[in-house]
This record gives sequence, C-alpha cells and structure tokens, in this order.
Amino acid sequence: MLLLVDLDNTLIDRTGAFVAWARERFGEAEVAWLTEQDRDGYRKREELAEAIAARYRLDAREALVELRAGMVEHLAPDHAAYDIGGGAAAGLRTGWVSAGRSWPDDLPYRPTVTGADCVSTLRALTAA
Repeated sequence: MLLLVDLDNTLIDRTGAFVAWARERFGEAEVAWLTEQDRDGYRKREELAEAIAARYRLDAREALVELRAGMVEHLAPDHAAYDIGGGAAAGLRTGWVSAGRSWPDDLPYRPTVTGADCVSTLRALTAA
C-alpha cells in the first residue's frame, strides 16, 4: 500500500504550481487576482473555475479541466534533492520523477526508483 500525504504544502509546492500555471495561462498582471481567488487552495476547484470563466469569458467546465491539468503540469517537489535525501536518511524508499532530467552526480544518495513521469515512478515504487 502506498500513501502520499501533503497537508502543509511541504512535499509539493502547490502554491508555486498554481502561480506558474496562472502566469503562463493569463499573464503576470492576472496572477494577484487569480491567487486571491484560489485562497491558497482552499476554494473548491469548481467555484474557482466558475470565477475564472466569468472573468475571462470561458466555459466553466473547460476552465476546470484546464485548471486541473495546468496544476498537475506545474507540480514539483519543493527541493527534489533535499526531499530524496531526507527520505533516504529516514530509511524510506524514494521515487524521483525525472521529467527527462539527470539526477545530480554530486549528491551522495540516489532515489530508490526514477521514472519519467508520476505514473511510472509510482508503479516502480509499488512494484519494488
């Protein structure tokens, strides 16, 4: 069984992902409004999508799909090397989503498994 929990934005930088998506999709000038509407992730996604749709004259259903996909696309650990190092020091099996990048050669530890994307990494972690 695998359980992933991030209750305080320490494993995954959700706020950073949201800001990156907002900036890419709507431009720097709109980031402040979008961040305020997001309420640090506490606003229901459906409500946020409706607010975005109203402001930018979009279809709310399409805005919701785009919001979810954009967030996933921009998710990244706070600091992959520290996260993997901390897990290794605690004796945990760790997984790193490389997204085509090489693991830094100068680090004294390596992830237990490396995958090109989240799905392959999680499959490798649960199979090993």
